[in-house]
Amino acid sequence: MKVQFKKPLAVILAALLLLTAFPFAASAAVAAEQVVASSGITGDCTWTIDDEGTLTISGNGAMGNYSEVYYNGTWITTAPWGANIKSVVIENGVTSIGGSAFYECTKLTSVTIPDSVTSIGYDTFSGCTGLESITIPDSVTSIGSAAFEDCTGLTSITIPDSVTSIEYEAFYGCTGLRSIVIPDSVTSIADRVFEGCTALANITIPDSVTSIGYDTFSGCTGLTSVTIPDSVTSIGSSAFEDCTGLTSITIPDSVTSIEYEAFYGCTGLTSIVIPDSVTSIEDYAFYGCTALANITIPDSVTSIGNYAFEDCTGLTGITIPDSVTSIGSYAFYNTVWYNNQPDGLIYVGKVAYKYKGTMPYNTSIEINDGTKGIAGSAFYHCTNLKSVTIPGSVTSIGSSAFYGCKGLKSVTIPDSVTSIGTFAFFGCTGLKEVTIPDSVTSIGSYAFEGCKELTSITIPDSVTIIEDYAFGYYYDDDWETQKIENFTIYGKKGSAAEAYADENGFSFVSIGEVPTEPTVEPTEPTVEPTEPTVEPTEPPAPEYLTGDMDGDNVINGKDAAVLARYTSGWDGYADKVNLDAADINGDGKVNGMDSAILMRYTSGWDGYDKYFS
Repeated sequence: MKVQFKKPLAVILAALLLLTAFPFAASAAVAAEQVVASSGITGDCTWTIDDEGTLTISGNGAMGNYSEVYYNGTWITTAPWGANIKSVVIENGVTSIGGSAFYECTKLTSVTIPDSVTSIGYDTFSGCTGLESITIPDSVTSIGSAAFEDCTGLTSITIPDSVTSIEYEAFYGCTGLRSIVIPDSVTSIADRVFEGCTALANITIPDSVTSIGYDTFSGCTGLTSVTIPDSVTSIGSSAFEDCTGLTSITIPDSVTSIEYEAFYGCTGLTSIVIPDSVTSIEDYAFYGCTALANITIPDSVTSIGNYAFEDCTGLTGITIPDSVTSIGSYAFYNTVWYNNQPDGLIYVGKVAYKYKGTMPYNTSIEINDGTKGIAGSAFYHCTNLKSVTIPGSVTSIGSSAFYGCKGLKSVTIPDSVTSIGTFAFFGCTGLKEVTIPDSVTSIGSYAFEGCKELTSITIPDSVTIIEDYAFGYYYDDDWETQKIENFTIYGKKGSAAEAYADENGFSFVSIGEVPTEPTVEPTEPTVEPTEPTVEPTEPPAPEYLTGDMDGDNVINGKDAAVLARYTSGWDGYADKVNLDAADINGDGKVNGMDSAILMRYTSGWDGYDKYFS
């Protein structure tokens, strides 16, 4: 189960100040079980509550919005009627139901909503565990984020045709919800709308829907079948993650990519048809689909992401077309198909996929002519690799392709290569010479980090992207990042090479010019820093776990993958990263260095526990 910290500390403090300023809110927070008849004003409306616990809202206009505060071990609303109400009657004339108005009102069993209401606010009925059913009138056009979150007693709900948007987490954690009908008026299903609805057995998505957000049906373990209409063009990350009851699914021709973790952990999935419209299968897309026996990748697909089919332990047959030029790290690891392959370099279609088994000392590898790509981690930690010949057909060198190949002395990258992935030659401590051709346009973060013998590099002006710590750095014995002494970059003035040199404080030599020695030695500072006179106080305990990107209180490879994509500027990842948790080394920045530390920690490297204690 995913653990969320719903409100930042600033909001909590603000709410506590609100309680101080408005005694009625404080009294509501500590109210006894009995309900005291009272009345007041909420927004443009008035409210009354009788001693039986019935709350009546009346007036012409909108109710007020409220917030939640953490009090005495639980979240409560700051609405003046408190949490002990048993029923709510909203009279005609009220136009909107306020945000968090009935938050955590666990005794609430019935609600009457009139036709005058057009919107239900954020968190309105969140945590109303006693609410079993509700009728939403045809006048409502939007259901706010987390409006019915954790309404565990809610078994069914009818959404009228008037509704055009169902917002973030609207029905998150409604574990009793068995069925729901989405009307044709809805055009998109937002992120995490039905996440954790474990009793939901089936759902029909209408033709009006064009996108399914991330985590939309994640954890819907009772879901056995889903029909996705041709109108849908994108299925969000983790959309069906851990839907263990899902046995089959048909993806329509309108979908162009199967995104990150889309079907992660769908252990009941036995078959899936990938249409010709799909061009990419992203990281972890089918990770852990243990019942999946065969997969056919259509000719339209050009890339398969990291760990895409890892731990699909029943996968015996794989058909990969020549159109695939890029395969990520461990895409087919721990499958029957992979385990049955002989030792040596394995090819998947036109990609050099993985060197399996122990490599003999001083091995030279000549990659087959016609090979289009070198997969991520293809030669990971092949310390006995002495040399490699890359043919002119290869267009990409994947992430971590030659990671830790300490015996590799030199490498010639052919003119066909356009991209060098992150960590591609990381830790190749014996590498002294690299030739980068004019065809290369991007060099990933940490691509040549740790290549201590590589003291200079020539970068053509075709390279427009050089990511963080691409070269010029190494780790010392204490795993602290250090610059390679006298590291020099050769390139054209005004190029990405010069910009990288300036940003990192490396010597840059314009091609054709001769570098000059610096004439002024730096002087030592003459003033010693003084010790602070006031001892710093301990900061409050953070409401996050360092390195935990997805909020599940576990730090693993999924978190490392998310942070790597965020620091690399991938679209769609800005809202998936808790920036406080992502600042691993505590320098106030979130960048490739944090990503590298997290990746090494989750890979089991020694010496990284200190960042997560």
